[in-house]
Amino acid sequence: MGIAKSFGIIYAELLVYFGASKSDTSWIASIGSGLMLSFGPFAGMLEEKYGCRTIAFIGSIFVSVGLATSSFVDSMFLLYLTYGIITGIGFSLCHVAANVVVNVYFDKKRVLAVGLSSAGSGIGTMVLPILGSYLMDIYNWQGTLLILSGVGLQGLYCAFMFGTLGTSTRQGEKEKGIPSISRNLENGKLEMDHNPASNVDSIFEKTKRILSSKKFIIFKISSVFVALGYFIPYVMLPDMVIERGIGKTNAALMITVSGIASILSRIIFGFISDFPFCNRLIVNGISLIILGIATSVCVLFYNQYLFFIYTSLLGLVTGKYCSLTKYNLFQVLHQTYQIL
Repeated sequence: MGIAKSFGIIYAELLVYFGASKSDTSWIASIGSGLMLSFGPFAGMLEEKYGCRTIAFIGSIFVSVGLATSSFVDSMFLLYLTYGIITGIGFSLCHVAANVVVNVYFDKKRVLAVGLSSAGSGIGTMVLPILGSYLMDIYNWQGTLLILSGVGLQGLYCAFMFGTLGTSTRQGEKEKGIPSISRNLENGKLEMDHNPASNVDSIFEKTKRILSSKKFIIFKISSVFVALGYFIPYVMLPDMVIERGIGKTNAALMITVSGIASILSRIIFGFISDFPFCNRLIVNGISLIILGIATSVCVLFYNQYLFFIYTSLLGLVTGKYCSLTKYNLFQVLHQTYQIL
């Protein structure tokens, strides 16, 4: 996720290198981020069959191969394939596996656990823009992508950490006779424990149950609208800042600031949201409205300090949104419909 959010720094260089329109160049990031999210259902099915560890391992290889091959191409169309499709699918596989495994590992303080685990995305967003800007001054965008492919390959070590937990089954779910999430994650694979009276649902039966849930449909429609604008500031903002004479260094620092704000937001809201008095849906809704208004007016900014304030708000809201949304989805599907 940190690599995806740092693409705006590379985007500005690609505009100059290829001399293409902003629309054509932005398709590289659009395909990548779009596949990262839209490939999720297929990644989930693969994870159900092969396990979190295996899927995260394969995803890391896809990311590394996609970035490495992107560094050798000399065509915008080929970048659509290498960065957009190959890397995008890799992002999706890693993203799904990491989110699922955290929700399964923790029963208590789950929101805080999700926030802490996803803080790595904020760290990537904090470090990679400055690192990318520095590397491009030395190695240009091709060399930078090649180095980032090595960074992406470190996901293999993370995948191996999706290890084995001791088997345990929730007593309450045993008494109710409903399927429970097993803690036996052998080979990083999610196993479903059932009592003898329960039937094992197939993937397609689970999918049918999910799609019949009105709460889930409303939840996903809202997520679609959020996703439409989620990556746009990260891709477009650096180029807009450079065009207005604020400088490449400040452009990278602004994305870094959003990464710092994202880390703090994920941890703080993750801690607060575990308390009963916190209404997560209201917090989510109000903060997204504020960010939407700020994003609409930021195009009028010409002062670097206003941009820094905006990117701080961007990091706070997106960090909070990521940590709360994953938990809310788990609640809808597991506690209400016993699907997960």
